[in-house]
Amino acid sequence: MKKEWVLVADGSRAKILKRENHSLVHAFPTYHADQMMNPIDKDSKISKVKESHEITRHAYSPHEEYKDAEKKEFIRKISDIINRNLKEYDCLVLIAPAERLGEIRGYLQSSVKEKIRREINKDLVKTPLDEVYKYATELPDS
Repeated sequence: MKKEWVLVADGSRAKILKRENHSLVHAFPTYHADQMMNPIDKDSKISKVKESHEITRHAYSPHEEYKDAEKKEFIRKISDIINRNLKEYDCLVLIAPAERLGEIRGYLQSSVKEKIRREINKDLVKTPLDEVYKYATELPDS
């Protein structure tokens, strides 16, 4: 019997589940970004700019929002866990919002990408496991 894992993620929470019989159980505890991340030192990222006609300086923040950077770093860490545990599963289902699916794919090794059975563009991280199971096992639309 093939061992199947299901990754359910958004930008701040992730569940790595494994299929057992006709249900899903946690392969790892639920991950939360605030537990896994080092807070970004925002003060060190803010620069000062001087306006040409005045003496005053104004702080401005970089183009990329801090929250976006934190979400990407969280997704990278979750993807690393999937990459490191490659031998623990035979196929993988990814469930996440579209932007996060793209980020996850970008961080996965090619050997992991070969094991992806299905990708579902939905935010199901707060959904009960029995409902997630239904999404993960139903046949894709033809």
